[in-house]
Amino acid sequence: MTPDNATKNNNDRNNSVHTNHPIAQHRWNKGVYDPHTEKTPALQDIAPEFVSYLGAGRAAEVHLVRDRRTGRLYAEKLFQAKGSLSEAGRDIIYWACFQAPFAYHTKENAIKAAMFRRIVLRELTELWFGRPLVADAYYTRWDETAKGHVLGTEYIKGRGPKPGKFDPHTLRNFFKNYPARFFKRLAGMKAEKVEGPLWEIDEVTRQLDALKEKFHQAGFIGSEWQVDKMLSAPTANVLRDKNDKWILVDVESGMPALVLLKHLWAAIKLGSFPLFDDTDFNKLHKYVENNRNDLVEKLGKERFHKLESDIRQLEHHTKAWKSSEPAIFSHKHRLLTDSRLRTNIRKGFAEHWVKTGQISTAKAKNIERSNLHFGSYLFHDYAKSILSGVDIFARSVGRGVRRFADTIGTALRLLYSTLFDETYLKQFSESNVNERIDSWQKSGRLTAAEAAALRPDMNTPELVEYLKGLGFHVGLKPIITCVLFAYAMWVFHDPEVWGIIQLFLASLWVGPATRTLYTLYRMIRTRGRGFSHGTALMVGALPKVGNAAYPIQMATTHPGLASFLQRSVFSVFGCHFPLFGGTDSRIEHVFIKIADFGAAIQYEFANLINGFKSLILPGRKVKSIPDQNKT
Repeated sequence: MTPDNATKNNNDRNNSVHTNHPIAQHRWNKGVYDPHTEKTPALQDIAPEFVSYLGAGRAAEVHLVRDRRTGRLYAEKLFQAKGSLSEAGRDIIYWACFQAPFAYHTKENAIKAAMFRRIVLRELTELWFGRPLVADAYYTRWDETAKGHVLGTEYIKGRGPKPGKFDPHTLRNFFKNYPARFFKRLAGMKAEKVEGPLWEIDEVTRQLDALKEKFHQAGFIGSEWQVDKMLSAPTANVLRDKNDKWILVDVESGMPALVLLKHLWAAIKLGSFPLFDDTDFNKLHKYVENNRNDLVEKLGKERFHKLESDIRQLEHHTKAWKSSEPAIFSHKHRLLTDSRLRTNIRKGFAEHWVKTGQISTAKAKNIERSNLHFGSYLFHDYAKSILSGVDIFARSVGRGVRRFADTIGTALRLLYSTLFDETYLKQFSESNVNERIDSWQKSGRLTAAEAAALRPDMNTPELVEYLKGLGFHVGLKPIITCVLFAYAMWVFHDPEVWGIIQLFLASLWVGPATRTLYTLYRMIRTRGRGFSHGTALMVGALPKVGNAAYPIQMATTHPGLASFLQRSVFSVFGCHFPLFGGTDSRIEHVFIKIADFGAAIQYEFANLINGFKSLILPGRKVKSIPDQNKT
């Protein structure tokens, strides 16, 4: 939700909250703490309460909270250590780069730097684009229960980029736009490009490009990582608000910038390797000075002076944070020659150990003064982190084994239901489809009308039959994988050429043979009821692509639902794609486009089969395929 009015929005900034409970009453700093003048800000009470869970990434969970006194909503980023394998990996990489705990988790200067970075970027985007395009930040606080810092930000009630509508003529348009246009141009004929449905992901990438260029010009080289479309995932950092504008809602990194060479080169030039939300303050001060007149004209004198103060705050907290970490790739010889830097590092570790409950405040004082005390506690912390990592890995393996066992159990139940309990098979298939429709509707990818248009299709006798087949194939896949894996272990225990050949052939044809037997069984079981299984029989007999048998069969009667199911399945692959994947990522949308292309091929293939049936069965009425997809 966008704040109620601009005046309150500007007055409420630069606030720091301190509390001992995530929803307890706490004090909210309403003024600006200036490290140069040491002024004490005025205070105002605020009482937040948890409303709902919004999501999570590698760095933090995001919660929706409401101030019980004003009813105002905030999105809180809670930087905590839950003990998950993903966060353990994040911490290991951060340790390897900076030899320190994840900064936003326990370091006050780091979380305040994050707050002021958002505030400054929000003001600058108003200069660049005519309106703020970064979600604001209002306060920071310490959550004693979760043992982690919280960043209170503006709640943007919006959605991620929505996939374009499915076009059943995608394959035809592809040939018209490329091979056909090429030969027409060779012949000197005019050939206009056929435009397909618009995809919002293209709008998002254009805005990310614009933000990245401006961030670079202003010196926010570490924040470029969060808007670099080459990483795919940054498209998930923006939401479309109620004014149809794309707002950047996540500016804080979860991982150091290690993937792209250009970020590594920028880190070397800055002298802070690798980049992690770094700012080139020389470049930023110069940029503000060069654009002073435009900023004053756009923001007014009062807000401009406030911007200058915010930049000073950002610089103060960033330098204090960065100087509290060993960061041997950045500090290098200074670790040996700069006693003040070593003192700051000891203070930084002491702050982390106090806040995580490992030591008392009195012991922290000794650690800050003594290298011996610091060294002993650092060794203890390293040992504890290693044991904790082993425990997290063991528990993650246990969870993975349990999930695999549950999957195998579900698959066996589906296979059993194919022969003895078709009611369960029907219920499973329908619930699975309904869950997918509900998920897309909740995320804004389907409107209520589009979702409602899909559901009645599931009640037709033909589709129920095809959903049963789809459920069987879903259950069959993990069983075949498990059997082939066991057979491979037996073959490679005493490898022979013939055994390896058998394994290769089995991996190709066990699935197709099983699918063919199932489809023949369903054809016999439903004979006389007018159900067509011909397409499913032909496609299911093919290796690798045979699992698309019933979606292709559905394309002959229900292309809308068939294409939706394929989209939803392929989007899961995109969401779990290593490193570059995730919900609303470019990779996910690429997978959805691949699903659309496949669905378009199925649509054309179904038309071809219908045409073939009309030729060989001239007296038989063949159902026509709907020309447009409902979704």
